[in-house]
Amino acid sequence: MFFQTSACEEEEEEEEEEEEGSERKPMASTTSNNGGFCTRFKPHILMVLAQIGYTFLYFITEASFNHGMNPNVYITYRHIVSGVVMFPFAYFLERYLI
Repeated sequence: MFFQTSACEEEEEEEEEEEEGSERKPMASTTSNNGGFCTRFKPHILMVLAQIGYTFLYFITEASFNHGMNPNVYITYRHIVSGVVMFPFAYFLERYLI
């Protein structure tokens, strides 16, 4: 099914194309002078850091289980440590939202 456009719409499109062609500006650079590398590659850096963290956690878990730690005790310690680590962030970043 083909849609018909009016002559006014076609003229407006042609005018927009002409205006865009005559006033073309270069696109903004993906890197800036003030920390462009970190801004551009922030998601990649964070993914790599997360993978390093998971790898470290895996080695600690394997070492703990090989030395005879009960998995239930390990999970309890893990939750306690995560709560202690997250508490300052939750307290200082979320205290004005309530």
